[in-house]
Amino acid sequence: MSMQPGGMLPGLEPQGPDTKRLLVTVTLVTLVWAGFQMLAPKAPPPPPPEATPAATPAPLAAAPAELSAPSGTPDLLPEEKRSFSANVAAAMTGAGVGVKGGYRAELTSHGAQISSFQLDGYQDVLRKDKATGVAPPIDLAAAGETGSQSLALRSRGGTVALAANAPYEVVEENERGAAMSRVTPSGVRVTRRYSFDPARFAFTHTIELKNESAAPQTASLDLVLTGMERPGERDQGGMFNPTPDALAGVCMVAGSRETFTSREVEKEPEKFDGAVTYAGIDRHYFLGAVVLDAAPTQRCAAKPITINPKEVGGEVTHGLEIVLELKDVTLAPGEVKSLEVLSYFGPKQVGLLQEFGHELAENINFGIFGVLSRPMLWVLVQLYKYLGNFGVAIILLTLLMKALTFPLTQKSYVSMQQIKKIKPEVDELTKKYGHDRTVLGQKQMELYKEKGINPLAGCFPVLVQMPIWFALYRTLSQAVELYQQPFAAAPWTLGILDLTQPDMLLPFGISLLPLIVGALMLFQTWLQPPPSDQPQMKYMMWGMPVFFSFLMLSMASGLSIYMITNSLLTMAQQLYIKKKYA
Repeated sequence: MSMQPGGMLPGLEPQGPDTKRLLVTVTLVTLVWAGFQMLAPKAPPPPPPEATPAATPAPLAAAPAELSAPSGTPDLLPEEKRSFSANVAAAMTGAGVGVKGGYRAELTSHGAQISSFQLDGYQDVLRKDKATGVAPPIDLAAAGETGSQSLALRSRGGTVALAANAPYEVVEENERGAAMSRVTPSGVRVTRRYSFDPARFAFTHTIELKNESAAPQTASLDLVLTGMERPGERDQGGMFNPTPDALAGVCMVAGSRETFTSREVEKEPEKFDGAVTYAGIDRHYFLGAVVLDAAPTQRCAAKPITINPKEVGGEVTHGLEIVLELKDVTLAPGEVKSLEVLSYFGPKQVGLLQEFGHELAENINFGIFGVLSRPMLWVLVQLYKYLGNFGVAIILLTLLMKALTFPLTQKSYVSMQQIKKIKPEVDELTKKYGHDRTVLGQKQMELYKEKGINPLAGCFPVLVQMPIWFALYRTLSQAVELYQQPFAAAPWTLGILDLTQPDMLLPFGISLLPLIVGALMLFQTWLQPPPSDQPQMKYMMWGMPVFFSFLMLSMASGLSIYMITNSLLTMAQQLYIKKKYA
């Protein structure tokens, strides 16, 4: 059977691939496979191969504390202020201490420091408004060139960065104080709490440091006090006329009390190494001090500051900054450490400072005449309590001092009068022995001895009065009790508005009371002229009134009142003796 075409089996038509059917088939297969992959559960990834010890990577270094610490307090927080006041005079009425006024303190959240501490009842005459004539209260807080004010806290190193005027948040407050807190960039929370005493010119200040980061921290902090001179302060005062409320500083370091003025610090900054007991801005009649008995301190430094230098125009303001360096504080993560500081901001009044303690009363400097000045001040204060008038109190004090010295001065004035009675005999000796001064002196001394007369009696009253005069001068120049006290209540002030300053009874800034002092002293000398044979005494007794007149022109009017009263009493005593022994 033939296998050739046209044989037994029918012949087949030749066929090629069908393109359309092929595309359809491929598309369906692809869709089915894709659906299966989407719906089928995924197999877990194969486990990673075990790492051999040699292949273990080194551990990463610990991140810096700033990365793990809470975010710090923003530096753009608006300033908030809190005010606190106290009527100390009313609170201490029954304490036996006469107090004038109280205080008004203001805290600022920028630095959590004191921006103002005004003392009621004491006017700052150097800041008097020229238009209204009104003088603001004395303010013991002042701003420095770096934002430092009273009780500024700032860092000098370590890992805790803190600027003196860095913003804080007010976290607590009540009628007697407030607390402000700030978190530094390194994660340390700084909290400052203030509690103001309603019965004293005092407050407590607590500094708390809490490490909220995951790394140890070191805080190197300074507590800063700032004082600024008032307008025209440098142009006032002199050797015998201290500037009212002059700016100075004090540091009690390692048991030694160091004092300095703003001018001295300007010439040479000061550094006192050792533990600081207390430090403060001393304003002659006022004191802003912090007590650091239990604080870990290492140094007290003072440096000058200047605001508004001449290069930028305006009036230059000078001052000083007292920096109290605290020892470095280390803080473990989560650790809290605190420091409490007791402060006194008020008048340098003996009773107040003694009640406050901590040796602050040593800042009232009566000098070597303190043994007389303190009792005299106590007597003046007691008299004022009953009279309500310091001018009359000075007059009564003069009467008391005259009574105490009367036996001594009486004997001297009697001797002076007796010298006049024996003047003919003295003249006879002069004629007889005048050619030999040595023999003349011997004969005169024999005559004085025979009559029981002291030839130096004329000098004795002056010598007795001088210590009293200097003691009262120190009392008036240091005692804030007399500061800005008038001679008497209006309208009887007689132009004496401040017993610690010269009077204003005459125009052109000339004081009248010193001229009265000189005139009365001249009249006294006329009543009891010195012996003609003692030229040294003659020159002294006639020259003393002129010297005192010029000296008293710049001194306290209260001292002039004492001198005038004492002169009138002395003249009455001399007239009595002259009449009795004529």
